Amino acid sequence: MKLWARIAVALGMLARLAWALAAPPVVFDDAAGYRDLAHSLRAGHGYATAAGPTAYWTPGWPAWMALFGDRGVALASVALGGLTIAIVWRLARELDARAEVAAAACALVPSLVMLPGVLLSENLALPLVALATLALVRAAKTRSLARFALFGALAAVATWVRESCAALALAGAVIALASRPRRAQSLAAVALAFSLVLAPWVLRNRAEMGRATLTTSAGVNLCIGLGEGATGGYRATTLEGGELERHERGVRCAEDGLRRHPLELVTLAPAKLSRLLVWDDWVVDDFYARARGLPLFVLRAACDLGWWLLLAAAAWGAWRERAKSGAILAVCAAVALSVVVGFGNGRFHAPLLPLLAVLAALHKCYGRDS
Repeated sequence: MKLWARIAVALGMLARLAWALAAPPVVFDDAAGYRDLAHSLRAGHGYATAAGPTAYWTPGWPAWMALFGDRGVALASVALGGLTIAIVWRLARELDARAEVAAAACALVPSLVMLPGVLLSENLALPLVALATLALVRAAKTRSLARFALFGALAAVATWVRESCAALALAGAVIALASRPRRAQSLAAVALAFSLVLAPWVLRNRAEMGRATLTTSAGVNLCIGLGEGATGGYRATTLEGGELERHERGVRCAEDGLRRHPLELVTLAPAKLSRLLVWDDWVVDDFYARARGLPLFVLRAACDLGWWLLLAAAAWGAWRERAKSGAILAVCAAVALSVVVGFGNGRFHAPLLPLLAVLAALHKCYGRDS
C-alpha cells in the first residue's frame, strides 16, 4: 500500500478514535434499547426487558455491548471500523480493483468516521456484511459449495446482529442460481447454512415468545412501510398490546394496506429509496453536542457529500466493470429491497458504504496497486 493510502487510513482511524472519545456516548431511540438489553445480559437477567423476554431485535449487538460496557463499546467500535477497512481492502484485491483507493475511501467517508460514536448495531454489522460479501465473491468465482455455505453462515451471523441482514440470503440465492452447472446444490448450500446458524434464535423465540419468528419488530416495520397512510419514511403507529401482539397487529395492518392499495409496494418504492439519499440524521442530529459550536449543517454537508460522491464513483466503477461487480451489486440490491419492504431512512444506507468503496475502486483509471 502506498504512503498516501497508509496516511489516509491512519487519519481515518485517528478521527474515529477522537470522535468516539469526544463526549459520553449519546444514547437515543434504538441505542437506548440496545443498552438496556446489554445491561440485562450483564446482570444475568437474560435477553429481556422489564416486561419479560424479548425478540424485538436479534441479540448480537446487545450481547456485544455487554462484553465491553457503555464506554468500552465505543473503543471496540473503532476497532471494528479498522476491521471493515481491512476487509474492504481484501475484497478490492479479490476483484483486481485498486485496493488502496477502496481502503482510503472507506477510512475517510464521514458517516463511517462518526459511526463508532453511536451505540448502533451497524458498528458490528458492517464488517460482517463486508466479510459475507467477500465470501460471496469468492463463491461466485470458484462455484465452490463450501464457499456458498460459508456465505450463508456469515449472512446468518450478520442477521444475528441486525435482522435486516436476512436480505443477504436473497443476494446469495441470486448468485447461486447463476452458478452453473450446480445451481440447485449451491442454492441449497446457502439456504442450509443460513437456516442452521439462525435456528437456535428462532427456536428460542418459539419457546420464550410463543412464536418461531426472527424478530417481533417486523410487524411494526411492515405497518409503517405498507399500512394505511404510509409515506415511505418513518411514522408513528397506534399499535397497542404486548410485543408479540403488536407484531401480529402490524402484520395485519400491512396486509390490510396492501389489499386496499395492491400497488403500494411499487408506488412507494421511489419515496423509500430517496430517503437513503438524504443527510445522515442517524449520525448527525444527536452529535450536535459533540460539535462544540460547529454548525450542524457542516456535519450534515460532510456526511452528504461523502455519501453522494462515493455513490457516484461506485456507479461509474460498477458500470465500467460490470463483469466483476455482480456479487456486490446483488448485496446492494438486497439491502435496497429490505428498505422497499419496510420504510426508508438515512441510517439504512450504512451497510452500502463499504461496498460502494470497493465498486468505486474498480475503474482502471486509477491504475494498479504497487
